[in-house]
Amino acid sequence: MPSGENSIGALLKHLALAWLLNKEGIDTVIPGGKRAAQIRESVRAVDVLLNEQDMKQIESILED
Repeated sequence: MPSGENSIGALLKHLALAWLLNKEGIDTVIPGGKRAAQIRESVRAVDVLLNEQDMKQIESILED
């Protein structure tokens, strides 16, 4: 598993954005970036598919 990836196979920065995009009531996420390449990289988060179990696991980590 490449550095920064998790069991889902996504980079943590993509996982964080995907989690936000899957939260009830959140329609838009505006990631920061100084360069166009950083924004293009952030957009890749839309390709991360999270199921209900993934969402619950992330939320349990955040509660600790």
